[in-house]
Amino acid sequence: ALRQNAAVVRHAAPEVSPHKKTWTIYASQKIHEIALDLCARGAIEELTANIIYRSMASLNCRSLSEAYRREMDFRSDIFTACSNLFEVHHVHNGAEIIFGALDEDRVKAVSPELRSNKRLMFRDMFTDAIDEWVSLHRHSFGQMDAHKLFEVVGPKTFLSLVPRFRLNLRSLPATDLEVLF
Repeated sequence: ALRQNAAVVRHAAPEVSPHKKTWTIYASQKIHEIALDLCARGAIEELTANIIYRSMASLNCRSLSEAYRREMDFRSDIFTACSNLFEVHHVHNGAEIIFGALDEDRVKAVSPELRSNKRLMFRDMFTDAIDEWVSLHRHSFGQMDAHKLFEVVGPKTFLSLVPRFRLNLRSLPATDLEVLF
């Protein structure tokens, strides 16, 4: 873990310009271990940066069998994080923030050096993991505040999520509907 932390620190731009933002990467912890705290604090970009970092272990792997194992580990981590955030009878404060990594503009802002093909692969892998959780936990997902999700992901991403996650547009306030249409 120390070697991994050192690599992250070295990669994080030692000389930070005033135009370059940095976020803490929790290299030794899994997403489900940090998601509750980051969501409660409203740290959308920090959680997004950690999700991207975790996904790169799979996307940058050259061995097919190891890449598959790492992808399954990533999916399991996201699945567990969603299960912890959206419990059957309680939705944790700021739980919708985990969906912030679906916003393409946010991903570009957090990781501007990420190439477009890797960005697409990340989005597909993350969306599939979220989609798997949503399909198995309809009731828990239904308790989520659509307005908060709209604020986290933005109108463009929200519209793309409506058919995939079967979101109810009627639960949005009129101001959000005006932005969409």
